[in-house]
Amino acid sequence: MPTVATDVICCWPDTVALIPAGWSRESNLDSCYVQGAPGGLDGDLSTSRGNASHNHTSPAHTPIQNSHFHNFQTTSGPDLTQAVRATGSLVASETHTHDIKSSATAIATNIASTMTVNNSTDNHPPYRKVIFIKSGGAATGIPAGAYAFFVSDTFPTNWARVEQDNYLLGAAAGAGGSGTGGAVTHIHTEPGHTHTQNSHSHTNTTSYTEVGTANVATTGGSAITLNTTSHTHSVQIGAAAVATNQSYTVTINATNQEPLWKKLNIIKNNNAGADFPTNIICMWGGLNSAIPADWSRYTAMDGYFLKGCANDTEVGVNGGSQAHSHTTTGCAPTQDGHDHGGVGTDLGGSGTISRRTGTGAAASLPAHIHTWSVTTKTATNNSITVAVDDCASEAAYPPYRRVIFIQYSPAGAAVTPYRTLMGAGV
Repeated sequence: MPTVATDVICCWPDTVALIPAGWSRESNLDSCYVQGAPGGLDGDLSTSRGNASHNHTSPAHTPIQNSHFHNFQTTSGPDLTQAVRATGSLVASETHTHDIKSSATAIATNIASTMTVNNSTDNHPPYRKVIFIKSGGAATGIPAGAYAFFVSDTFPTNWARVEQDNYLLGAAAGAGGSGTGGAVTHIHTEPGHTHTQNSHSHTNTTSYTEVGTANVATTGGSAITLNTTSHTHSVQIGAAAVATNQSYTVTINATNQEPLWKKLNIIKNNNAGADFPTNIICMWGGLNSAIPADWSRYTAMDGYFLKGCANDTEVGVNGGSQAHSHTTTGCAPTQDGHDHGGVGTDLGGSGTISRRTGTGAAASLPAHIHTWSVTTKTATNNSITVAVDDCASEAAYPPYRRVIFIQYSPAGAAVTPYRTLMGAGV
């Protein structure tokens, strides 16, 4: 069996103490995922890329308020007395009220607010921790128990698919290859925000015509009936008011956090010893021009993170993205009830009391005022969609370094290329 070229990399899922002879830990890949170097580029095991977590910004938004009005409560009116001298002494008195159903409408304006998008816990997709190990040049084949990759769904003898739908993450420095974690999706939280509001007022409204009777006059001891006086009042709600909105928390929906990925079969050597099957795929961290003899660049993985196939026919399936965003629930803050000083006062009013019988001049209804109670009102805000900006390109990529995926194809061996397996359109 030929030896594995120096610095060819595969994966060891076991403890540090059991790393096979002829292989050593590639510490540059500790705590990192691997991405296929973009087309034609070299491997790069020294440059740190990616982030442990990411954040988003959110542009300002302004909920629109529906128009609202205030109701009035009718109160008793004043007792008006007017003396008129004609033939004798005429004294007229009238007590009356006015109904007002509601004030004029008004729309208060909310002030824009920007919500905070809290950081996610981390950027990790679903992973299995392994130790990335590299050949010292004397190893004869891929060690028993190690992981490598395969295009065909027909595996070499005593190799089996493992780590379905998982990514491979380098174990932390000095740690063994065990442990799983990560998730396909993630969410962010929002701590709550408050929209303030500009002050608003309501324009004048007009009362209904006088309601009531009580038109009684006496002259020389005799009662006479006078005409009811018809008049209205211009009614004004008190000073401008600033309503307050309650704090509102927007729910930020989950979204996929996977980087650009492509699937390969992750297979484990279950033989009693090392094996070196043709077409096996490993990794190379060096120059593209220095890929070892009998190996060739597996270009289908250029630019992609490796994700394990879950079943047959998935090799070459790809997904993920460089950037992502989130949808949210709408923002519809609840407003506290508000009033405008609690009373409405008219601007004065006058009318005429005229005699229907007897003699003498008509009596003038004096100018007078009324007060009305004004009810508290809770205006409603319309829901508005809140945007969450895309994270910057690759900002949500987990910590990673670049390798070249290489396929073992010794001279004279029948290689099964990726394009043949997946069809000419891939």
